[in-house]
Amino acid sequence: MNDKIRLNFFYKFVIGPILDSWVRRVEGASNIPESGPAIIAPNHISYLDHFLVGKYVLTERNRKVHILTKKEHTTDSMHMLWYRLFFERYVTMIPIDRQMGRDGLRAAEEYLNNGCVLLLYPEGTRSLDGRLQSGKSGIGTLVRRTSAPVIPVGVKGTFEILPKGKFWPNNKKADITFGEKLVFNGEPSKTITDTIMKKIAELSGQEYKFAG
Repeated sequence: MNDKIRLNFFYKFVIGPILDSWVRRVEGASNIPESGPAIIAPNHISYLDHFLVGKYVLTERNRKVHILTKKEHTTDSMHMLWYRLFFERYVTMIPIDRQMGRDGLRAAEEYLNNGCVLLLYPEGTRSLDGRLQSGKSGIGTLVRRTSAPVIPVGVKGTFEILPKGKFWPNNKKADITFGEKLVFNGEPSKTITDTIMKKIAELSGQEYKFAG
């Protein structure tokens, strides 16, 4: 599957600069693969994470982003209006039921097998206090099934800009660090998840307390 896209005028000169206004520093964007399957795996502390992390997949590699999102977003009329007006060209939303997420994971697996980029939060949901949560088994399962490489991402500062429950962003800055590619070869799902989460912790300046 060819996931290359061209950014239109509106994204280049309106949406992109708005998103950049919340970013102080980006490092390691060259670690995003130019082609082939990959899982982009950030910590999740703000709704803004989708837009900021996804932006660099778009602008650095011109690749469409496929993102696992809770199914409630796909049934919210206002959310879908904004999505269709501004982001549908660049982002594919894969709805997932967080209680019974098998269908979403199967769809994500298919996209990876077709050579696409998947944005997946290993913690499964946004942090309520900005601290790293326990990684869920989904990412380990996907890696085992697809052998896709993982790009861990450390996000700092978006919690202070737009924490869960807030609707208007603060005028603060975030740092985003894309780590080097992680490749696994048949390790247990728990080992894969813990390895990814430890790297995310390192990149975001935190400690991962849930390994083992």
